[in-house]
Amino acid sequence: AVILAYVTWFKYIPLLFAGHLVLRRWWRAAAVFAIASGLILGIAHGLFGLPLFVNNNVPGHVWQVAAVIDAGFRIDDGGHLIGLGFCQGWFDNETTLANVRHGLCTIAASVRWFPPHVAYVLLCVAIAAIYLVGHARLDRRDLDPATEAWRRALEVSIVTTVCACFFFSHYYYLILLVIPLNVLLARYVSFRRSPALALWGVSYFLIAAFVVPTGLLSRLAGVDVWEKYIWGAWFLPGELLLMWLLLREYRSLAA
Repeated sequence: AVILAYVTWFKYIPLLFAGHLVLRRWWRAAAVFAIASGLILGIAHGLFGLPLFVNNNVPGHVWQVAAVIDAGFRIDDGGHLIGLGFCQGWFDNETTLANVRHGLCTIAASVRWFPPHVAYVLLCVAIAAIYLVGHARLDRRDLDPATEAWRRALEVSIVTTVCACFFFSHYYYLILLVIPLNVLLARYVSFRRSPALALWGVSYFLIAAFVVPTGLLSRLAGVDVWEKYIWGAWFLPGELLLMWLLLREYRSLAA
């Protein structure tokens, strides 16, 4: 809980883990998280002043998270296509963002009838519903130590994947996915789940930008592979497949 608090105040997104602690009714851990957060913020303010740390873009980002009513695009003065509403912050020559929102907006930029904001909301509702139903079922069961260990590993993996993929993440945020990817790999290898392991490989291949360094691939192919990877939103099916695999394993525990 102390480490989570420390990480949270570098990036606000890990606050989701505080909700996880409350949902699991781990009140002592939640209290430690709150106390550690207060100490970190208080010491930082006393030594340097919090205004030196607060990113002025945060209020805008919070507003963007809630902007799910509409989505659109327009051509800016430089001739580039830029996003509006849900897709605000998206532009057609961006090469660092690799999150679900950005991927959905990339699809919408080419397929104009596709509503990225509606798809995003439906995805979030479905993920939350599957997770909460599984959580409620597991809470009603008397779990053996091994099942409880898998439950904790999968829950942390699901929350981590949401943190890494469902907000305004640049590609480097996806390093966090080493946690869920390794949890699934351990589970599939332990239980000899070859078909699931093959799907895991597809997800890893897409999330890892085709695994082979894109600089080398670009030299071999004669095109900018990284640019094609981001502009084609190849990361999106990898992220969604990873989330589906995690939720499927979580549901299997509660079955």
